[in-house]
Amino acid sequence: MRPVGFAIAGALCLWALAGCAVRETRTDVSPVVHFPGDDGTIELLTEAQRPIHIGDRRGLFEGVPPELLSDDPAGAYRWMFELNELPARAFFFMKFDNVAHLHAGCATIVTLNGGDVMRLFENPVARPGYRGPMTRSVAVDRQLFRQGENTLTIVQNPCTSGQRTLRVRNDAVLRAVRLELRYTEAVMPEPPA
Repeated sequence: MRPVGFAIAGALCLWALAGCAVRETRTDVSPVVHFPGDDGTIELLTEAQRPIHIGDRRGLFEGVPPELLSDDPAGAYRWMFELNELPARAFFFMKFDNVAHLHAGCATIVTLNGGDVMRLFENPVARPGYRGPMTRSVAVDRQLFRQGENTLTIVQNPCTSGQRTLRVRNDAVLRAVRLELRYTEAVMPEPPA
């Protein structure tokens, strides 16, 4: 192959690699390893802390308080926490702003050690745009937990319609994230005799 051929092939390879790198999702990681409090609550993000903006920062953000937005949001955020024993029951709680075009199927996905905890806005819905702060909570399958280190990740997926990825904003602003762990099963009282 001639030198010009090598140069063109090299440029094509670099162009292809750059295209892949642009589509890769960056995950920011909390610098702190969390532990449950005495009440079994793991506060991963409190409303007193700065909110975490995840997504791609595309589009306009009418109605969104500018102090909630980042100039360079990651596509995901990850927290680590340690458990000495597995809970009998657990609940996940999240307060957030979704600033995606909700009709476009822009899923916000929460995973624990790789297993699904919650999927929000995965299916297209009718009302697009900013909807203000929302809260969601869900019971967590106790089989997703491990003794020792655990990882909770929240990912803001690209917006899709069928097989097509849409070029619209798909962002969420996380305001509060916590796990509530219960180490004993609730006992039902005996009925009166």
